Formats: sequence, C-alpha cells, structure tokens
Amino acid sequence: MIILLVMLLAQAFLIAWLLFERRKQKRVKDALRESEAYLSLAATASNTCLWHWESGSGQIWATDKAQEMFGLSPEGGMDSVSVLAIVHPDDRERLRETVKEALQLGTDTGAEYRIVLPGGSVRWIMSRGKVLTVSRSEQVRLVGISIDITDRKAVELQAAQDRAQLEHMDRVTMLGALSASLSHELNQPLTAILTNAQVGQRLSAGLQGEFVELAEIFDDIASEARRAGEYIHSLHGLFKQGKPHIQQFNINELINKVLGLIASELLMRHISLVRDFTSQLPAVSADPVQIEQVLLNLVMNAAQAMEVSSVEKRELTIRTEASNAGIRVSIIDSGEGMPAEQLDTLFEPFVSTKPDGLGVGLMICHSIIRSHRGQLTATNNSEHGATFCFTLPLGTA
Repeated sequence: MIILLVMLLAQAFLIAWLLFERRKQKRVKDALRESEAYLSLAATASNTCLWHWESGSGQIWATDKAQEMFGLSPEGGMDSVSVLAIVHPDDRERLRETVKEALQLGTDTGAEYRIVLPGGSVRWIMSRGKVLTVSRSEQVRLVGISIDITDRKAVELQAAQDRAQLEHMDRVTMLGALSASLSHELNQPLTAILTNAQVGQRLSAGLQGEFVELAEIFDDIASEARRAGEYIHSLHGLFKQGKPHIQQFNINELINKVLGLIASELLMRHISLVRDFTSQLPAVSADPVQIEQVLLNLVMNAAQAMEVSSVEKRELTIRTEASNAGIRVSIIDSGEGMPAEQLDTLFEPFVSTKPDGLGVGLMICHSIIRSHRGQLTATNNSEHGATFCFTLPLGTA
C-alpha cells in the first residue's frame, strides 16, 4: 500500500509538472506569436521585408513581402544568384563587395542599390544586415531587412536636379546680365563708327583719282561695323559673354565637373557612365565656360536619345584622346541613332531630331567649336547609338 501510494504521488507530481511545463510553453508560444504579429505589423506598415542568408549554401529565407519586392516567384525560391541577377549592373559589383567585406570582418553592413524587375521598371532598395555565426557550424548567417526607398530616392534626386538647375539658372542670369551690359557699352561706339563711316561714304561718293581708295575704306568700315553689331546682338540673344575667355585647362577635369553637375540627371535616367579618359593629356586652349556649355548640351542630348532603350542598354561613354588636331572628345550613346537624311544638316539652324526640339542647341555647339578652331562631327555607330566628337587646340605653354 505504501509503495502504491508513493507511485501514485510520483505520478501525480509528474502530471502536475508536465501540465505546468505545457502551460509555460503555451505562454512562450503565445508571447512569441504576439511578438511575431507585432513584428509583422511593423514590417508591413514600414514596407519592410525580413530575410536571412546562409553563406555556405547561398540560400535565402525571406518573407513573402521580400519575394514580392524583388519580383521573384515563391515557387522558385530565393538565393544569392537570383537576387544578384536582378540588381542593376552598375550596382552589382559594389553590393557583392559590401557583403564580402561584412562576412570577412563580421561587422554590420548596409547598402543602397537598384533592382531591375522583370517588367523593366527600376526600384531603389535599402538593405541592412548583421552577421551571425551559426552554433556548432562554420557557416555564417547574414540576417537583415530590406526597404523599398524608390519614392524617397526620387525626391532626393529631384532635389539634386533642382539645385543643379538653380545653379545653372544663376550662371545663365549672370551671363545674361554681362551680355546685356557688354551689348549696351559696345553698341554706342559701334553706332558712332557706322554713322561716321556712312557720312564718309556720302562725302566721298563721286570722287575721282586717289580718293577712290578712300571711299573703299569707308565702305569696309561700315561693313565691319554692321557685322560686329550683328555679332553682339546674337551673343546677347544667346546669353553669351561678349568675348571668350581663352585659357589653358585640363579637359578631363572639366568633363568631370560637368558630369558632377548632371550626375543626378543620369542617375534618374538609369544611365551607366563610362569614363574612357586618356591620362596625362596636354592642356587645351579654349574658353572653359563655353566648352562646358557644349559638353552639357551634348551629354544631355545623348541621355535623351537613350530614353527609348531598355535600362540594361543605357550606356554613355565619354572618351578623351590626343589627335593631330589637338584633343578629341567623343560622346558615345547607345540609343537608336539619327536618321541618315539628317546627318548632313544636323548643325544647321532649326534642325532637330527631337519632336519638341528647337534646333538651336547643336548649332550653338557647332559655332562655339568652330570659333575655337576645332571641329564638331556626328556619326551613327555600327551597331546602335550615335557619336558626337569635337576637337580643341592644344595650349601653347
């Protein structure tokens, strides 16, 4: 009886302990379920997805939101290969190096990069990760979150573009004021010169002998005065400075400055930029302000020409090299090229390949390069796109 009683008590104690542990596990599960619900709600509200990546197998576990964000089907699963395949080509190597460095150093990591979805749309993603070492294993796990920041990035890029436009407008306003002032100051003496020349023409009309040459001199003065007036008037209308300020400078540095001004524009258009610069080029002799305007015009034309191309094919190459004529600069795009019938008239006034173009930008560029004793040409590439090339004379130093 005593043994039976002890066994019953032990059994009752075991049952009570099991019931206690069961209730404890239930409370833990309820707390975990509640925590997961809060975490899921927070992730959904902030448009955040959760994931972890195993370094050994390369497999990625992710929430349904992550698969939706990256445009991957749930049946196919996610791994490092499939994710890197949809990362924008310009950001792919940088993302790979960032993850590699984090795994080697065991530090937290983060990156902002673009992905190209199957439909061709481009999204900006911000990912943050933490490196964890799996117990009793040599594998390393990277856990983290990803957020779609396309809207925020668009606002940032638009703000940068607005700032660049404001800076450009400030320069244009300043050049316009200088042009108006210069035009006003030179028009008066030119008018006086033209008036005196016309008076001389009338007084010398009908003279014979040695005075015939004097009449020809007055004709030349009047003709040159009119030509100078027309030139100043055109400069004033184009908001150009009255005289080019010729100086020696490095063309590679000027191109980098121009690309810095329009970096946000190229980024918004998802254009891959290739700088094919020849190092240690001699200095060119030109007006840097006018050459900067030429570069801005040609680069923006190339960027607009690639709008019809897919994101993967939008590549802009800027090449500098030495030539017999001086320094040659080439702007190479990957658009559809130009109509063959317009190549011969491309630099004429009011000729444009764009539906909303005024047809004066290339004409101005052509005039500026010619005024610098250079040459501006345009050709279609063998496969796709077009190349605009201009030369500048070398400095004398």
